[in-house]
Amino acid sequence: MITRLGEAWKAGWQVRIACAAGKGHAMKKHPMCTFATDLDMKTLMIAKGYNFPIDGLRDRLMCPECQACDMRVMYFPPGDNQREIDVTTKPKPRRWGTW
Repeated sequence: MITRLGEAWKAGWQVRIACAAGKGHAMKKHPMCTFATDLDMKTLMIAKGYNFPIDGLRDRLMCPECQACDMRVMYFPPGDNQREIDVTTKPKPRRWGTW
């Protein structure tokens, strides 16, 4: 089981991120954000470190378009760009508490 960025990079995985914020995040109404992009796994591994846990990447990202902290991280193994690997072990905690 691959659990670290360095392992995923060596295995040839690809990573894609997308904004997961809905129309009313942060108690403000705005158009739904559609930001999504592929990340370079080698650069990501160099920046975060070989032993950075792949399930911790979501907590370190922010959407550059709407500044939401709710990002979706999708990992794809080599040779099968349709099969997404879900590495999320727990839901991301809310920043402002429960209303």
